[in-house]
Amino acid sequence: MFKVVPNLTFWWPVKVYEPDPDKPGKLIEQEFEAEFRLIDRAEAKASAEARRQIMARLSPDLDEEALKAIGDELEAHDKEAVRRVLVGWRNVVDDKGNPIAFDEKTFGELYNMDRVRAALNRAYAEAIAEDKARLGN
Repeated sequence: MFKVVPNLTFWWPVKVYEPDPDKPGKLIEQEFEAEFRLIDRAEAKASAEARRQIMARLSPDLDEEALKAIGDELEAHDKEAVRRVLVGWRNVVDDKGNPIAFDEKTFGELYNMDRVRAALNRAYAEAIAEDKARLGN
C-alpha cells in the first residue's frame, strides 16, 4: 500500500566530517538527525531554475565587485534552498553537551560552518536519490 502524505517530512542522518584534533591528518565523523521536508517537482525545478539564472549572469568580463555580488546572491539562494527543506534537527549539542534548539539563528550559525553545510546538502541528496540498492531490492 502506498500512503500519499501531503507535505511529507522525514528524519535522516547527517554525517559531519571534521579534522580530528588528536590525530593529525585524520577525520572524525559526527552525526545528528535532520528533519527534512520533501519538496515537489515544481518547487525543485523552480529553485534549480532560479540558481541557473544567477549562474547565467557570470561572464569573463565582470569586475570583482560584480562577481562578488553574484557570488553573494548564489550563496543566499543556496542557503534559502536548504532552509526550505530543513524543518528541524535532533542530537545537536554545544561543546558542553547542551542541546541546541533549531531556530533561524542556530540554523544560520550551523549553516555558516562549511562542514555542516556540506553534510546537510549531502544528506538531503542521499535521501531523495531513490537508490534501489540502498532499499535492499
